[in-house]
Amino acid sequence: MDLADLKRLATAAREFSVAVGPDAAQRHITLRIPTEYELTLAARRAGMHQATDDVTATIMLERTLLCDCVVAWSGVVIGDVLPTSDQAAQPLVHEHGAVPLVLDAQPAWPTSLWVALVERIAKRKELKDTAAKN
Repeated sequence: MDLADLKRLATAAREFSVAVGPDAAQRHITLRIPTEYELTLAARRAGMHQATDDVTATIMLERTLLCDCVVAWSGVVIGDVLPTSDQAAQPLVHEHGAVPLVLDAQPAWPTSLWVALVERIAKRKELKDTAAKN
């Protein structure tokens, strides 16, 4: 296995999908669990190093991580951002810059995505801790 294959497998192992929306079976957001380094950077950017009980910093951390961790989606359409558009049924292509638009237009989605991400981060940490003990 070469380095490119190893990197691709390691990255894919951190990805998971969450069903969202009113017809959740048709809309899936793919998230990538951040590395410890990525978590540290996001916390610093959000100002968590200055005060861990700062509500604004916590909100900024959540938003930063969600925007960074959403790596793909399927079933998301232009109507999820612009419901009155004549192109509402057209697929919305995933681009990093489109993530904040989708999160803002669908306020329930970030909550579902955040809960799923935090659960996966905790599970991954638990698995790593268990492996380190063995």
